[in-house]
Amino acid sequence: MESSLVQAALVSSAKQLEQFVESERRARLIPILIREIRTNDDPFAVTSSFLALRNLTNYLFRVFDIEAIDAWCAEHASQCQ
Repeated sequence: MESSLVQAALVSSAKQLEQFVESERRARLIPILIREIRTNDDPFAVTSSFLALRNLTNYLFRVFDIEAIDAWCAEHASQCQ
């Protein structure tokens, strides 16, 4: 079952994801969340994106740890594009 944060991220990114079938939306959400983390100035939005990303990747990112995001993306480049 998806977390409520992942569901919220899917809803807020619905326009960007509408071209993809349901099975692709979760994977396509990862780069959207990463972009949100890197560019948004709202601490609540960034925290929510980190928590949703944790759920989607099963990786325990510390909130606001951009270096961990960079390291994860280096190992999973295809998922970060």
